[in-house]
This record gives sequence, structure tokens and C-alpha cells, in this order.
Amino acid sequence: MWPLYVVFLALIIGGGALTGLLSPPSEISSQLYLRDSAPIDAAPAVNGATHPVNRAALDWFSEAVATMQLFGTRTMLILGPLMWYTGFNQPYQLNTFARYFTARANGLEVIVFYGAEIFGAFLAGWMLDRDPTRPRTGALHVLAVFLAVTTGGYALAFHSELLAARADWPACSVEPLDFTQAAIVGPTLAYFLWGLSDSQVQAFSYWLMRQLFADGPEQSRAVGFYKMIQSLGWCAGFALVPSERMPPIVQMGLTYACALVGVVFALFRLPSDAPLLRDARAPLSGAERA
Repeated sequence: MWPLYVVFLALIIGGGALTGLLSPPSEISSQLYLRDSAPIDAAPAVNGATHPVNRAALDWFSEAVATMQLFGTRTMLILGPLMWYTGFNQPYQLNTFARYFTARANGLEVIVFYGAEIFGAFLAGWMLDRDPTRPRTGALHVLAVFLAVTTGGYALAFHSELLAARADWPACSVEPLDFTQAAIVGPTLAYFLWGLSDSQVQAFSYWLMRQLFADGPEQSRAVGFYKMIQSLGWCAGFALVPSERMPPIVQMGLTYACALVGVVFALFRLPSDAPLLRDARAPLSGAERA
């Protein structure tokens, strides 16, 4: 346990130190491409033209205030439920549902989960980027696949949880399965589908923030908002993990409901399809920030 912790700690510290090699924002420019009639605060852009993005430096307190102000914007309130789900889902999936596996089998299941994450992220990126002129269509495809895959995972979990709830309510305790037992196939498939869907929704969230926010500072604040909501979801999810606080089948239902609500809300803030797509989208209007 301790050696593994030290390895991860060293990686975290090393990664943080390497960020010092990044170029300062003032030296970075972004390409703006003409897009239908979207308003642009900077000088008008033309296809292929390169313009420096306004990156007025703010102190850390001003940045924090600007990030917190996103909690009062219509756009982020609409996207909040989906961002919440990206953190709220894994306490049930990787902790509560892990009681179906022995310690040895659970190590393999984690590999299945995160292996599926890799494929899911690739799939989401392909669907979102395959036609740059139709971002809304790509977003709808990702959300549809995410919803279908997520539903499949929770359907398999519901079958297992229902049996456990009938046998031992409210603890829903189960006999752990080893990977040599045939009964482990269903829970393993649920892990695979959850890993597939988790990376899809996270890739979609980052892509959507890139579409909705114009430049680096705005995008950074949006990511900060996203990580705060995601972390809040993690904390709330783990607060429900002990079965004496919430039976596992109820926790599963609540987690799935969060996914459904998040998808429905996200439908109201998708980018529109346009003849030309520019890499840096127009900033949110004053009405959207109200």
C-alpha cells in the first residue's frame, strides 16, 4: 500500500512541477474562424486568420471570484447536473458495487473499467470531431450513446441489486465473486459499460466547454467550475456509500437518475450546427450570464 502511494505522490508532484515548463498565456495565440453570425468581442476574424486572444492577467483572488461567478450563469447551471454526475457516479460504481467481487477479482475489474475508459474517450472524440460543421449533431450522437451504454450498465446492476435487496434488506450484502466463477460475467459487463460511458461524458463535458467559452482564461474558469461540481459529486456519493445510510439499490437508482437529469438538461445548451466552425467560440452574451 505505502509503496504504491509514494509512487502516485511522486507522479503528482512531478506533474505539477512540469507545468512550470508551459508557455505563459501571453505568448499563446488562438486561431479564430468565421462562424455564421456569432458575435465576437475582438476584431473580426476571417478564415485562416490568426489573432491573439485577450488574456489580461488577473490575480488569484480575481480569478477565484470570476470562477465562482459562473455559479450564477444560466449556461453552467444547465450543465451542472451532468458535471455533477461525472463525480457522483463512481462512488457507487467503484465502491458500493465492488462488494460483488473478491479483492483479487476487483483488481481485474478496475482494469476492465479503466480499459473501457480509454476506448470510450476515443469513441466520443471520434463522434464529436468527425464532422466539424455539425457540432450539435455530434453532441447528440455522444449523448445518445452515453445514455444507452449507461442504461445497460445500470440494468445489469439492478438485476444483481434486486436479488441482494430481497435476500438481505437494507444491507444488501452479497457473497463476493471470484473471476473463476461464471456469475461474475454480468457484473463485469456492467463495469465495462460504466467505464465506457464515464469517459464519454467527461470527454463531452470538456469538448462542450471548449465550444461555449472563447479563450483560455474563460475556459480555465469553466474547467475550475467543472472540477468543483465534480468533486462535490464525489463527496456526496461517498457520503452515501455505507449501506446503513442508504441501501445500495437506492444509491444505484439515485445515481442513474442523476445521469438522466444531466442528459436532459444538457440538451438545452448544445452548440448549433453551422456552415463554418471556428476553434474559439464567441463568449457568452450578457443575457446568458444573467
